[in-house]
Amino acid sequence: MKKLNSSSSDVVIAGNNGNGNAANQFNGPMGIYIDVNNGSIIYVVDSSNHRVQRWVIGGTTGVTVAGGNSNGTALNQLNSPRAVISDSNGNLYVSDTNNHRIVMWTSGATVGILIAGTSGVQGSTATTLKYPNGITFDANKNLYVADSNNFRIQKYIVCASTTTTTIATTTTVTAVPPCTPQSRSSGTLFSVTNPTSSTYPIYTCYAYTWVATGSSATLSFFFRHDPGGWMLDDVKVYRGLTQLITNGGFETGDLTGWTYSGSCNYYTGSAYSGSSYAKSGSYYYYDRCAYGGDTISQTFSTVAGDIYVISFWLTNYSCCSATEIANVTII
Repeated sequence: MKKLNSSSSDVVIAGNNGNGNAANQFNGPMGIYIDVNNGSIIYVVDSSNHRVQRWVIGGTTGVTVAGGNSNGTALNQLNSPRAVISDSNGNLYVSDTNNHRIVMWTSGATVGILIAGTSGVQGSTATTLKYPNGITFDANKNLYVADSNNFRIQKYIVCASTTTTTIATTTTVTAVPPCTPQSRSSGTLFSVTNPTSSTYPIYTCYAYTWVATGSSATLSFFFRHDPGGWMLDDVKVYRGLTQLITNGGFETGDLTGWTYSGSCNYYTGSAYSGSSYAKSGSYYYYDRCAYGGDTISQTFSTVAGDIYVISFWLTNYSCCSATEIANVTII
């Protein structure tokens, strides 16, 4: 990195130690950004090293503040990023070009938060990007993205409490789910009948992004298991960074916050104690409903057009018998 001074000669302020991935080197540096809170700090998008470096201008080495874990789609990785900006709170926003997404990294974070796009998936819908490049904020803190191969500029409202219907895309900062989410519309999130294998006692993570269409939604889990049981834990629904599910880990020892319905000839679903069987904590939901079926559900307020992140952990005991059904829906 070089700076021109008043005499039109240049001064090296970062790098100049050959091509490489050491802390004092770059490999294909692209975007640069001077810290809005400290003019002596510069952020450099070290594209081919799949990282963002923080340098004190005139310093001898940089510090990795985003990525640096080889290229990939995980939220602790970047893939040929092209641009970076920061806000007044010290958050970095990275145009993660070959991952077709914008990722926010808070100060000191080891993973990013997905802001826009879908990790590793290109597209031309309102919720996808295709090789994004330049990014900037306006005076109202709206984020603008040059969606390069879609030949358009996308507008995002970051950390907004409400969204408005405009020709531009709007979004909120989204919590990071425990596994890679799949996009779903209203209806069935997950469904299986008579599975042929089970990971018991290991739980499997399921995560989904869903766009609300009304002022409320109901998340429901229907189970039947003859004669074993389904085990559910750590149910979460996020709007931005706000968690909406009550007692999603069943740590009250009962179904507080949940609505139960259904009919079973034997047993019913209930909160069970046992840290060795729970995904986390001391309790989990164990449903052994046989020759029937029962459901637990929660209804929560939503804002039409906002993105919600839904996740849960599931396994089944005594697989694989004549009739085993699990349906997860949001309506």
